[in-house]
Amino acid sequence: MAATDSQIGIAKKLEGARGLVSDARYNEAKTLLENTIAKVEDSDDFTPGECFEFSGPIEQILYIHRNAATEPPKQAAEPVASLYTTYGKLLLGLGESFQAREAFDTALEYNPVSATIQLERAEACRIEGDMDRFFEENIKVFPDVHDSADLARIYGNLGFYYVEKEMWKEAMGCYLMSLHYDSKNEDAKKEIAYIQEQTKGEAGVPSIDEFREVASKHDIPVGPSDEVVGIAASYGHKALSDGRKDVAHYFLRIVFDLTGDEEIYNTLEKIEQEMSTEE
Repeated sequence: MAATDSQIGIAKKLEGARGLVSDARYNEAKTLLENTIAKVEDSDDFTPGECFEFSGPIEQILYIHRNAATEPPKQAAEPVASLYTTYGKLLLGLGESFQAREAFDTALEYNPVSATIQLERAEACRIEGDMDRFFEENIKVFPDVHDSADLARIYGNLGFYYVEKEMWKEAMGCYLMSLHYDSKNEDAKKEIAYIQEQTKGEAGVPSIDEFREVASKHDIPVGPSDEVVGIAASYGHKALSDGRKDVAHYFLRIVFDLTGDEEIYNTLEKIEQEMSTEE
């Protein structure tokens, strides 16, 4: 008899696997995850392309927009994308990059618009030393980014690529962009210091306009996706006009996180104040 959602208990299995990893019991974690995946693949409840695990409404909306879906996609009853992602990350740590990429590819069948999963797949290319593919995989992630941390990670990855190529000006610009989206990014700070040391300061500190010029030559997007920002802003303002403050806050928080827009920040503060008085 095929396993059903309730019989698998993916969330608890993931918790158990993470505990094993924290205790450096990697092979036991791998076995636990593989047994769980076997149950998923034996079940009729987790057919790829028929059910999805989106990390939030913005991802579901992006999927609907991209696929012109007439009905909301079915949300999986359990975190199946997270299962394959966790398994892939474990495989990467064990040096099994090819199998890890396969796991990430399966995870993306359950969440095709996840920037986080795509970035993990790109990491497999870096570990394999396929730097050109590493670059291409990172560029492909930009349209799906709805979180500044992921944006910072992409630019940091591109900076790493250019350091490897000893293209110091490009590397410096990418690391500065990474810091722009994550001011606490210590790795970016260290790499910037390294570049300055290697170039004896000649790499300089490019302005945003100078970086735009460099980025244009290499087809690197500058900043977040206009589509993502536009969708989040549209849904946020519509929810606000409908009096759905919690929904408005969710979407406008995405806009502010990606853009730092002062007007959006003021709107968020007003929403938070109003929500606090209603509690």
